Amino acid sequence: MGKTLRRYLARELALAFLAGLALSTFVLAIMRIMELVDLAFARGVPASRVGALFGYMLPSYLEITLPMAFLLSIVVAFGRLTRDGEIIAMYTSGLNLRQIVRPIFAFAVLVAAFAFVLAVFARPWASRRIDETISEMARTRFTAALRPGVFSSWLDGVVIYVGAVDPDSGQLTWVMLADEREAAGRRTIFAAEGRLQTDDQREVAFLQMRDGTILRTLGAADSYDRTDFGAFDLTLEFDPMIDEHTEPGAMPPRQLAWRDLVDARDRRRAAGTSAVEEEIEIQRKLVVPAGALLLPLVAVPLGVQRSRAVRSRALVVSVCTILVYYLMLTVAVTAARESTMTPAVAMWLPNGAMLAFGAFVFARAMRDRPLWPRGRAGVRAK
Repeated sequence: MGKTLRRYLARELALAFLAGLALSTFVLAIMRIMELVDLAFARGVPASRVGALFGYMLPSYLEITLPMAFLLSIVVAFGRLTRDGEIIAMYTSGLNLRQIVRPIFAFAVLVAAFAFVLAVFARPWASRRIDETISEMARTRFTAALRPGVFSSWLDGVVIYVGAVDPDSGQLTWVMLADEREAAGRRTIFAAEGRLQTDDQREVAFLQMRDGTILRTLGAADSYDRTDFGAFDLTLEFDPMIDEHTEPGAMPPRQLAWRDLVDARDRRRAAGTSAVEEEIEIQRKLVVPAGALLLPLVAVPLGVQRSRAVRSRALVVSVCTILVYYLMLTVAVTAARESTMTPAVAMWLPNGAMLAFGAFVFARAMRDRPLWPRGRAGVRAK
């Protein structure tokens, strides 16, 4: 294949890839965008802080949307080439499907390399920055979590309702708080007014309330204890988000750099404790980029279908393929955590299934066989 044709295929693929990447990332992040807009306009968080928080979220979205956009871009680009008869022209000039797909594999290497950089370097760094930014927002603008007339459950085990909030002074009026953090029973606190004070070093806030009542439930459902107070201070912790599978005080595996992640796994193995979470994260950083290398095997046969109806069906099949792949990854993580199989075997099974499916459809396309019943044969490969 000549250099001009390789550049032409790369340009067609790149345009479809960039458009698909932007669209899929926007669709995936739309709900989060709405929450961030609410933080900026309704809760008084600075727009610069909100924009930085969204930027830190992008690597986790791109890790998902990169393979998705790559698969769809191949199907769309080759569908356009087939519709305009350019694939037939390539076959007529002596090229076969195997030769045509080689530049696509070169593009796949670039996508896989970018996905690997995201998984190993960008996502752990961004995950740490997200937690730091949220914690900083909580320290500097703790009142951003409180909206007048709305029950706020931003803190685990605590629900707060306030009638009004002064964003400058932190003064609260008509405070109602339900505290379920104590095993002895739930406390419900009513106060005429209150004020929030934060301790940056301890990462806690103090809700100072005045002129109120504490109702504490006792063992019996209809029994409670009532205490009136003139002043009462309640401590509210706002630690950064912790993964449910992470030990208290430890950094989640998703936030560890590659070297630290491997060291953490080795230390756990040497101590005789479970290193499943670390091993899952290590394998995930390798599995998803490797999966991008297999996508041309699936996408090219789907894209070279001549019939418009078959091409539409191929687009649906490509979307289902990527969704099934991520579903299999989720099942693999669950299987590894439950010790149904080792993390390495579980995490690489989706790629094995992708390889088998890709080899099957590519072989049928090479032999000019229909990819599904009643489908019309694709363009004959020379």
